[in-house]
Amino acid sequence: MEEYKVLITTGGIGSRLGDLTTYKNKALVRVGKKAAISHIVESYPENIEMVVTVDYHGELVKDFLQLVYPKRKFTFIDTKGSPSVGCSILMAKEELQCPFIFHACDTIIKDQQNIPTPYCNWIGGHISSNSSHYRSFNVSNDRVLKMNEKGEKDYDYIHIGLCGFKDYELFWSILEKLYGGNKTNKELSDCHVISEMLEETLVKYIEFSTWFDIGNIDGLRIAKEVIEEDINVIEKQAEEIYMTESSVIKFFYDKDIVDKRVKRTKLLNGLVPKVTGVKGNFYKYDFIEGEELSKKITVDILKDLISWMSNNLWHQLGDSTGETFDRFYNFYFVKTRNRMLEFLSNNNIKDTPVVINGIKCSSVAVLLDKIDLQLLCSEVPYRFHGDFILDNIIYTLDEEFCLIDWRQDFEGVLDYGDVYYDLAKLNHSFIFNHELINKGYFSINIDSEIQFELFEKYTLSICQKAFYSTIKELGFNCNKVAIITSLIWLNMAALHPRPINLFLWYFGQYNLTLALQGSLI
Repeated sequence: MEEYKVLITTGGIGSRLGDLTTYKNKALVRVGKKAAISHIVESYPENIEMVVTVDYHGELVKDFLQLVYPKRKFTFIDTKGSPSVGCSILMAKEELQCPFIFHACDTIIKDQQNIPTPYCNWIGGHISSNSSHYRSFNVSNDRVLKMNEKGEKDYDYIHIGLCGFKDYELFWSILEKLYGGNKTNKELSDCHVISEMLEETLVKYIEFSTWFDIGNIDGLRIAKEVIEEDINVIEKQAEEIYMTESSVIKFFYDKDIVDKRVKRTKLLNGLVPKVTGVKGNFYKYDFIEGEELSKKITVDILKDLISWMSNNLWHQLGDSTGETFDRFYNFYFVKTRNRMLEFLSNNNIKDTPVVINGIKCSSVAVLLDKIDLQLLCSEVPYRFHGDFILDNIIYTLDEEFCLIDWRQDFEGVLDYGDVYYDLAKLNHSFIFNHELINKGYFSINIDSEIQFELFEKYTLSICQKAFYSTIKELGFNCNKVAIITSLIWLNMAALHPRPINLFLWYFGQYNLTLALQGSLI
């Protein structure tokens, strides 16, 4: 096969995915462990040049591909203002003066089913009983006879957004003619070009039985159910984590978070992975061999962990001052109240007294006023991790600990924080297990009274008891840990989609009520 290239179009805003594309391009939505576009890129040999059209959150697409695949060649085409897919494709013409494959960024072929080279003109199809959202085509023997618009009832295959063009000069000639005839046509696509190509040349079809359209909510859900996902994180709109065979990549819409996290690796040197690359809103580090501690934890390992943290990280850095008091106050009280207002506004909910699982709970605002300021804000500064949950601790093959996903700062400062925040985060992960949450093992029923249920792992429940016993022996205030844990849940509610956000809010309100009564310890 002579030289060919791959065209990936990423310019669309991904409106069918709702809030998932508010902060990132749909090509960067995670499917399994990888970004959607990674499933595409890795379907082709490393020496094949890829031409990528970009517009909506285009810089994110560029930065991601260049950071994650430094050995591959990408050419980026800015298609801002393009009215259609067809127009976007045409804007890449100069870079595609050879046979090429067109691969839509929301098309995933499971297990990287062999995608043929453009040895001939071909179009990828999938057998489906519903063409309402897809263009389709009819076939005879191994050739395409006719292209159809969306909603056609008499068809053989739906078009999956994947096709190869050997007769590229004919393709460009037809596309230029169609575009010139109506430059504002929002529906112009590769399908219209193929329809006219059928009058002059042979176009074969190739059936893909394992195709996923991740450009809509239902399709994305199905893809995630089938494609293995072994990442125990709860989805947040403004951040994401991806994995390749050798690296972990973190995305934050706020570039300042990336900058601070990279700086904090120097303060946490030897305890966290070394950052191997940074570009824009992304940083990456080498994959650490081992398992998340949430899957390996025992009482003995827990005690080893606390001892290891006490020796290597949780060191006092000075005495409590007016400055540290103010930072702790802002972190626990001002931030919580701001997150509370954000949650209530976004969900059209009023902060009122409510009965939760049979317990009369005051409003969150009243509960916050009941917390002893001196208890939470007079703590001395410590070295800290900041997101110290079991899922962020790797138990390595050498039975050592490696900390991942550290917090970027503590109320603006990088070098110190609150050791109680680390302890509360660890306590949180005994109760609010991300694996079970992702599997839907929780419920919330909102009526005149609130009822919730949460599955817990027995092993983690045992470890939590050992945790309280151990930190009490070290002189820590267990009830203070319980109060801060409840604040963590209230803060998390503003960051997550439904129904997890509603669960977190009332779960936090319920537990803060009990913690202030001293009923949790």
